[in-house]
Amino acid sequence: MQEPKPKIHVDMIGAFFDPLSRVFIECGPDDQKAMMEASYKLLEYMETVITKESSILYLDGRPTIERNNAYTRRLTRQLTRQQRLEEELAKLETQRNGTHLAKLDYKARKLFRFTEDMKRAFFQAATESAWTIITAHGEAEVEIGKRGGTVLSEDSDMFFYPNSQVVNWPSKHRFYVYRKYSILERLQISNNAFTVLGIISANDYDYNCYFKLGTLVSNEFSFYQIVKRIDSSNPGMSVKGILDAFIAEMNLKTSEAISSDYYSKSYRVFALQEQHLLPYSYDIRLGYLNTASYYLKQLK
Repeated sequence: MQEPKPKIHVDMIGAFFDPLSRVFIECGPDDQKAMMEASYKLLEYMETVITKESSILYLDGRPTIERNNAYTRRLTRQLTRQQRLEEELAKLETQRNGTHLAKLDYKARKLFRFTEDMKRAFFQAATESAWTIITAHGEAEVEIGKRGGTVLSEDSDMFFYPNSQVVNWPSKHRFYVYRKYSILERLQISNNAFTVLGIISANDYDYNCYFKLGTLVSNEFSFYQIVKRIDSSNPGMSVKGILDAFIAEMNLKTSEAISSDYYSKSYRVFALQEQHLLPYSYDIRLGYLNTASYYLKQLK
């Protein structure tokens, strides 16, 4: 009897953000019918790329403490874009022409976000269409990283989870397939060392306290070479052990006094796949953020 093929874990935002945004972008926040129609349209497109029998779809759940810095940066950026767009819309009657309208349309579309209402509609449509779909406790990426195996996502962070073995990267009618064992063989490091590279590089979780001094591969310090040397000298060392040794060596080189706490969020996410939820009202500014459809309607 043949063993069943392993499932492909699909990060919906990481794998299908562009087609998702195209079908949902004009859906109003209270237009359930439009959101359901958009959901079925997206699922129809997805069936040209993957099969429901071989795939498990993942949606983001609640925002997490670990990624709070990234949420704050993104929200600040979106509110700034929104304010500039509103200022330009106020002048629209005196500057109405095709070129100007096209620019405003582009700026309005940049404000798209996959809202909770849209997620609920998509979850319902996927369930009714017999897809296997999971709403993660926190980030979908971390839930997928916990399960590992074969992943479909454009998010490069997926490589650093210890359990991820194959990452399929969708790109314009094709897939780039990256196999973890080939990457490790090429870099001549262990899986644990590779996870450490994800923890110490620039990411959405922690401020990298050494990044001004070096990068993963160049400048004054090569983090990769340091991690590789620690890894080759200590076969079987844990992620925590390699990380602590890296911090100790960098502190010695830079006369800093950095502790492992500086990387605690990245370590929890990549090494342990742990997440802690933010409160529902974690940033009051969320209430001031409008949808892309709100502005697109004004341009019609």
